[in-house]
Amino acid sequence: MIARTTRKSNVWLAWASSAALAFLIAAPQATDAADLSAKAGIDGRGRAGMWAECRIEAGQGAAPGNVIVASADGDGVGVDYTQAFTSDGELRCYFQVGRDDQQLKVSITDESGETAASANIDAPAAIPFEKEWILAIGDAIGIEGASEQQGRRNFPIVSVLPDGQELPHHWIAYDGVDLIVFPGSQGAIVNALADSQKQALADWVRRGGRMVLTLGGQSQAAVAAGSWIRDSLGLQIDEEVVEIDPRAIESFTTTQTPLKAYEALRLPSSGGRTLLTGRTLDRQTVPIAKEYLVGFGRVLILAADLDQEPFASWSDRQNLLERFLPNALGTRNNTSQRHTSAAGYTDLVGQIRRTIDQFDSHWVLPFKWLAGFFVLYLGLIGPLDYWIVNRWLGRPLLGWITFPLAVLGFAGLAFYGTTIATPTQPVVNQFSVVDIDPSEKVGRGFAWTQLLSGSAGRNDLRYTIDAEFSDPDSPQPITGWWGVNGQEFGGLTSIGRDRQMPDYTIAAEASGENLSTAAIGLPMPTAATKGLAAWWQFEPRKAVESSLKQRPGTDLLSGSISNPLSVDLMDGLLVYRGWAYLLPTRFTAGKRIPEVSSLTSKNLKWRLTRRSVDKASTATEPWNPEMQGDLDRLLEIAMFYDTAGGPKYTELSNRIVNHLDLSHVLATDNAILLGRVDTPVVQLDEDQHAAEAGTVRSFARILLPVETGR
Repeated sequence: MIARTTRKSNVWLAWASSAALAFLIAAPQATDAADLSAKAGIDGRGRAGMWAECRIEAGQGAAPGNVIVASADGDGVGVDYTQAFTSDGELRCYFQVGRDDQQLKVSITDESGETAASANIDAPAAIPFEKEWILAIGDAIGIEGASEQQGRRNFPIVSVLPDGQELPHHWIAYDGVDLIVFPGSQGAIVNALADSQKQALADWVRRGGRMVLTLGGQSQAAVAAGSWIRDSLGLQIDEEVVEIDPRAIESFTTTQTPLKAYEALRLPSSGGRTLLTGRTLDRQTVPIAKEYLVGFGRVLILAADLDQEPFASWSDRQNLLERFLPNALGTRNNTSQRHTSAAGYTDLVGQIRRTIDQFDSHWVLPFKWLAGFFVLYLGLIGPLDYWIVNRWLGRPLLGWITFPLAVLGFAGLAFYGTTIATPTQPVVNQFSVVDIDPSEKVGRGFAWTQLLSGSAGRNDLRYTIDAEFSDPDSPQPITGWWGVNGQEFGGLTSIGRDRQMPDYTIAAEASGENLSTAAIGLPMPTAATKGLAAWWQFEPRKAVESSLKQRPGTDLLSGSISNPLSVDLMDGLLVYRGWAYLLPTRFTAGKRIPEVSSLTSKNLKWRLTRRSVDKASTATEPWNPEMQGDLDRLLEIAMFYDTAGGPKYTELSNRIVNHLDLSHVLATDNAILLGRVDTPVVQLDEDQHAAEAGTVRSFARILLPVETGR
């Protein structure tokens, strides 16, 4: 009997195994995970909350569909970044680096949504915000040695790229990079890049990036006709090689080690800002170091091949670099840590976040009130209930009535409090800053939105940019989550994955060089806030009419100016060097001011720091890092952070929204016309519910050339 039962079990097991095997053979087979390989970030690195590029290689025959990178946002909620592709071979997807990501899941799906291949890859190693991130193409010209010297605090992270394979194909993937070093002797690397990589690198510089170029005697190919420096950056450097007398550099670095004469390209005497001048061996005066403003970015050019002899073995090469790059390689005073515990953040972005996250239509019960209600509740259902029912009334059985009534009463009070404190529809607090450089034909925009939900649900969110500040074929920007808890933004320094909230999608659409994204299915609890941001780039279509001139012997201006926009500018300023000219309260569209010298001028730093004169003394209004509520004041400092005094004045660093700071433009022959725009430059659209506007600020800044007579 036992043997018969065993034989039947074996028969059934054989039938089940055969059926399973037949099903697996008949089922469509997914591409083997080994056919999918991917790398994320640059040199395997990135910054939390910043964008990065994921480069994917799939096996032959991958069907057209989507590339998906699964990560988590700053709140720990899962997010899938999707981007369509229609060709085989190398694929790309742009995503934001999560805070505590250990791995990313990369998938390829076909047109039906079925997964064709997937693989788990290492997430980019997160670079702390307090450290500079420097990319070196081909050679780091000694920067990596300078950064690792003993005694350095927060020395930078240096990524040396031996070739251009890991350079991104879109400017958004350079998000988080502080400086790029490009030795001209390695010019073949950049000249051999794909067109999309060259464009991305140039766009990053024009949007406000910093670059160091070294152009010595072996850098002729880097500046030849058709080179990236000429065609993309627009810098016209001749291929003429001259022999430089090293005494100017020896004096500049106060070195005790002699430097031999060396060959370098002759930098033009006109254009840019000369930082160091020397002589050739035949006693001709030549610039040795110049800084150019390219769009909103800065390009420092050194007439020397620092990766070649005699500089490669010169003991004071690091000292030379530190003098030209004090913020990147010198000891940084990032923040006054005494405000960390009180304010909860160490960066200006944390103070802005605390302000923009306050909603007039939504109030939060102070903790002392909450504690008081809790003590009253415990007292009412405990000692007070006992004293009233047992001692005063002498009827203990009444406790069966008074106890539930007290619980229901406080529950009703709590429900009423949440009802009046929660808005009936979503509310948006937002600011946006748009910068326009007509001469370089480049415009950039950034918007930060805090969304307060009215009720729990999932939302489809996308931004729409005003036609004045966008390209006709790209009216939507790159949209992503914004804000990472920690000492910069404020909040807990580490959070885990939020398993209670469903994942959502950030879907990308790419058309040529244009990239736009939208948040699909974003989960929001009742009365919760979520940080979102938008980044975009456009080409200005209107010409700017101005005839500004610098008055001889001063930094004051003369000439005319007009508002080139089709919108009015409110509370505008015309800023040049250290002066701010007060424009009319409403500078209407197209209006022309025939003579700016008739406007009231103020010292710009005094205006930023609220410095005033009292009899024979002056007083500066100290910055309060815990101040909240005045968004206009915060943005004023953010837009001219270094001019206001930087960390010495604010006692806060400015590493995350430093792209808003245009203080470096004031050292050039350009003035800045800025003002507040009445109508929102960019609007957040929600498919299900119309969002109510809370505190909304939009600013426009326009670079205007100034004739100096030099």
